[in-house]
Amino acid sequence: MEDDPLIALTEKKTLARLKSLVSILQHTTKGTQEFLDRTLQEALDLTESRLGFIAPYDEENKEFTIAVWSKEVMKECRLGDIRSFKLEKAGFWGEVVRQRKPLILNDFLAENPLKKGYPEGHAALYRYLSIPVFREDKIVAVVGIANKSTDYTEIDILQMNLLLDVVWKVLDRKLAEERYKAAEREKAYILSAITEMVFYYKNPGMEIEWCNKAAAEFLGLEMQDIKKKQCYEIWHKREEPCSFCPVSKSFRTGEVANHEYTLEDGRTLALRSSPVFDDDGILVGVVLVTRDISDRVRRMKEIEEQNEFITTILDNLPIGLAVNEISSGKASYLNKKFSEIYGWPEDTFRDVESFFNAVYPDPERRERIKARITEDIKSGDPKRMTWPEIEITTSQGEKRYITAVNIPLSEQDKMISTVLDMTLQRQYQDSLKGMIHHREILMKELQHRVKNNLSVLNSLLSLEMSKIKDNETRHVFMDAQGRIQSMMTLYRHLYLSENLTDIDLDIYIKNLSDSIFTTYKIEKERIKISTNLDKVKIDSKRAVSLGLILNELITNSLKYAFPDARTGTVKVSLTRIDANLVLAVQDDGIGLPVDFDLKKVESMGLLLVKTLTEQIEGVLKIDNLPGTRISVWINL
Repeated sequence: MEDDPLIALTEKKTLARLKSLVSILQHTTKGTQEFLDRTLQEALDLTESRLGFIAPYDEENKEFTIAVWSKEVMKECRLGDIRSFKLEKAGFWGEVVRQRKPLILNDFLAENPLKKGYPEGHAALYRYLSIPVFREDKIVAVVGIANKSTDYTEIDILQMNLLLDVVWKVLDRKLAEERYKAAEREKAYILSAITEMVFYYKNPGMEIEWCNKAAAEFLGLEMQDIKKKQCYEIWHKREEPCSFCPVSKSFRTGEVANHEYTLEDGRTLALRSSPVFDDDGILVGVVLVTRDISDRVRRMKEIEEQNEFITTILDNLPIGLAVNEISSGKASYLNKKFSEIYGWPEDTFRDVESFFNAVYPDPERRERIKARITEDIKSGDPKRMTWPEIEITTSQGEKRYITAVNIPLSEQDKMISTVLDMTLQRQYQDSLKGMIHHREILMKELQHRVKNNLSVLNSLLSLEMSKIKDNETRHVFMDAQGRIQSMMTLYRHLYLSENLTDIDLDIYIKNLSDSIFTTYKIEKERIKISTNLDKVKIDSKRAVSLGLILNELITNSLKYAFPDARTGTVKVSLTRIDANLVLAVQDDGIGLPVDFDLKKVESMGLLLVKTLTEQIEGVLKIDNLPGTRISVWINL
């Protein structure tokens, strides 16, 4: 037995395999790739093969990924950097997966139905051994070796299986370690990327197990200087935990705890501690997340101050303001003035229904108002959202008048309501109407008496004139009568008008012109009058001046333009030109003397015209045409 060559070979192979394992396990590698390189080389040495590969296999996708080629393959192969292969395209080397067992092909060049050939540039194969690597009945990799100088045997399969089984157990451990390290690195990256401060505690002793970069930077320390230190020493420079500490609370209660803390420099921190439990529900630590909320606190304070400022303004506005939900009718805001104007307690306005029941006690009137408001709001017409001078009843039974405006914000489901107390204005208006009515009566009576007095004066002048035989004296009396007549005509217009301040100037001028012609008893066949008057309203003060001016101009035309029984026409016009008003009297008589100069005129009539024009800030123009045209320009 001792000389049995098979036993000797097996012992030799076993010893070689053990040496290979020792070499693999003792060799320090930087990662799984280098570990697989070493494993493949030991497998080649163990089986005395020249070529080989290790290809992890994905059973779900039925795909190989070549992880390691032997150096000889890299020298001989010309296929390029092809690393992935589908099982369906793999030939003999894929049979180990399809048959789920090791396979030997000691004459690779011979015909074989399982072979699919290999592409041009592939390394030449003569003998080939392929081993599947199982993990929990699942193929996780395929190891192929080739070109041994002698045939592959079952001993090679056995040695490779034993070697790969140990190697893959080590590889699984290495992969787990790498995954763990990768996870730790990822966790470190994540923690470093978090801008909030993160601390981890393993026990209630408040010793910091680890922290992230943001925490170290905020404290101005290195991370290694923070670990294993009590937080109250680092944060608060004290020797015992803080009474408000949320971490201590989470250790005691196993619940999330929150606290806000203001530092000596005025910054505010928000602390939130969360308990950490293992799979069995046992508390194993607490994570504390600390956030600098100074900006938020400052903004909130600014918002509170602004809200307080706005509330103060709204409460001191002279109008009432309320905000209600359209869908429910519930009030979400009400200023003080709103309830003051309506004269009901604030509780009355908690919803729209309570409001209507209190403010409009008469059921029929209440329903009419509600129906009107509903229809107006549905219309969407802003003009229909205003309800002027609505009569309401206060809680004390007092009648008030208000003007209400509703502004619907449909998208926000809000209705803004404003209300203005019009009671005092209503009282003022009623009082003012009474005063105006009384004044109108007095003014009409005054105008009537003035007109009557002027009429009496005019009659007296007529009586006196009837006794006078001298024509020149008679003309003086007639001029005076004309001036009185112009004022009488004006007061007659004011007495008959509803407006005591403005009159229809065109009607006044027409009546006055006719009256002057009547006063002078002009024969209609000899001198005619024509008028062309725009419709104009003007104040009575300027109307008096224009009436006197018109009287003088028409009188002058009648007295001087048509001597020796000449015939002709007197034209009176009233024209609006932009913002100006032009009153003109034109005749086709003999005209003015060639040397006529308004500045040197001594005639009573023209001096009066000039003076009256200046009083109403007008401009006097005289045109010596065939005939004479005198016009007065004033601003409207």
